[in-house]
This record gives sequence, C-alpha cells and structure tokens, in this order.
Amino acid sequence: MDTPDEEDEPDERTHPRTDDRYVVTEPVTTTVPVEREVVRVEREPITDQNVDEAIAGPEISAGEHEVALSEEEVLQSEYKGRKQ
Repeated sequence: MDTPDEEDEPDERTHPRTDDRYVVTEPVTTTVPVEREVVRVEREPITDQNVDEAIAGPEISAGEHEVALSEEEVLQSEYKGRKQ
C-alpha cells in the first residue's frame, strides 16, 4: 500500500515537464494572387468608312467620363496559432 508521502509526489512518468516550452516567431513572406481590371482607351479618327458606326452610338462630347473598375484589396492579418 502507498504511504501518504508517496501519493503527494508527482509521478514523472505520467506528468511531463512543460517548463522548457517556448514559442518561436519568424517572418514569412507569401505571394498572393490579386485580380484587377485594366482598360485601354484607343482613339480612332472618324473616316468615310466608319462614319455610320461612329455616329450610331451616344453623342460624342469632350467632357470628362468616369469608368468604374474593380480591384481586389489584400488584407493582412496576424495568425495567432492554435488555442490550447
């Protein structure tokens, strides 16, 4: 039968030591694919061959025109690891 002193002592075989545990942090660089729309505007002179096609669309003006494009934004977050 165990004595009271033996029951109070931790058993090294069933209780591993964790006081030598530490965390290593290192920088990581990762390439992430990002999509974006690209527009190229070409000006073409109106000629006798394309005059019907040129005037068939909306009215031509010298004003400023806005074109909405889309672009993905990369958000960086810090990974905290697993909870234990």
